[in-house]
Amino acid sequence: MKKDTNLYDRLLILLVFLVGFGQIGGALQLSRIAAILVAPLLVTKYGGCRYAKGIAAGLGIFYAFCVFSLLWTPDRSEGIKEVLYYAVHLTLFMEIIVFARYANSPLKNISTGWLLAVLLCSGIAYWELTTGNHLDVSKEQKDYYNTGYEVLNFMRANATFYNYNDFAAFLCMAMPWLVYGLRDSNSGWVKRTAAILAVISSVIIILLNASRGGLVSIAIMAVIFFFMSAKGRSRWYSLLLLIPVVAVVYYLYNQSAFAVITARSSDGGLFEGEARYVIWYHAMQTLGDTFGLGTGIGGIEASMEKYAHGGITITHNLFIEIMLEFGVIVVVAFVVFLWRQFKRTLRLDSDRKMVLLMSLVAMPVYGIISSGYLLNAHLYVLMATIYVFASYERIKYPYGAVRTAA
Repeated sequence: MKKDTNLYDRLLILLVFLVGFGQIGGALQLSRIAAILVAPLLVTKYGGCRYAKGIAAGLGIFYAFCVFSLLWTPDRSEGIKEVLYYAVHLTLFMEIIVFARYANSPLKNISTGWLLAVLLCSGIAYWELTTGNHLDVSKEQKDYYNTGYEVLNFMRANATFYNYNDFAAFLCMAMPWLVYGLRDSNSGWVKRTAAILAVISSVIIILLNASRGGLVSIAIMAVIFFFMSAKGRSRWYSLLLLIPVVAVVYYLYNQSAFAVITARSSDGGLFEGEARYVIWYHAMQTLGDTFGLGTGIGGIEASMEKYAHGGITITHNLFIEIMLEFGVIVVVAFVVFLWRQFKRTLRLDSDRKMVLLMSLVAMPVYGIISSGYLLNAHLYVLMATIYVFASYERIKYPYGAVRTAA
């Protein structure tokens, strides 16, 4: 009888879980080290995955373009560093989609990895919220928000990430897979209970961090969940989960965080007084200077300085970041990849369809929360997760023996 878990199930859990350590380790983040260590296993198993051949070819062309763009990037030293990061992150992506072929329960274990990562970060977050302390990897160590007219005190949590916006974006990326864990019929009561706690914890932290983009993303996901979950009592059970969230937020929050949200709304929602549309306009101006080819790897900040004049030189938008750094063709290829996963999602009839829609439909919103995305390992884990969930039958049963995913 086949074991419930094998080496590849455990590797999927590990590779996903380690992104919960965020910025700890700097360049030598645990997720990057793990991806390098298991790369030889990827090489030995890649040959048995026909579905991965086209993806690998596309990523190979993209990586060759990254290296070639060193010829025109205005910041070659940053570009060389990022070339190394992309090699590791693309390897991480391939490891997840290849190991899913050989794992006994890839969907279950990928969702478990996300769950463990969120639980880890939640523990650190509550330590921050109760003590006012933060890890050294966090940029901001003081809990206040300067509106320009007054200084507002409010609780915030960065967990293992650079700032609270990075953390909020991570929680939004993880949310659909937490929901899958609590809905999966193969999950035991321990995992389901942990998933419920992780969902509630994530919502509370996003509220306490006063992340408007996070709140909108969670609202979108909640609407999809409510209308696609089974009819009857389960819908109302899902609504009952919001009661402790509202109660805790009302007790802890008082007026301070709502004042922060209002203050951010009044200036366009960004730090240092610049609205996102101003930054995106500067990005488009910069892109125009490159004739749509992109600034080259590592060249965004140096290139945007021409128009930012000492202001913000990071795009705060996943899609614009890809387009500005690598050009129009690359961002179109990325959108086509997402569109193909969306079309596959629409053909499904299960909880997989629900969680994939939660992730894909909300992506344009949680894709503008953080200042930058492309150097974060969890972005590549997210893309691999979406691919595995949307293409499960193609991965596990490439010779036509299509079955329903467990």
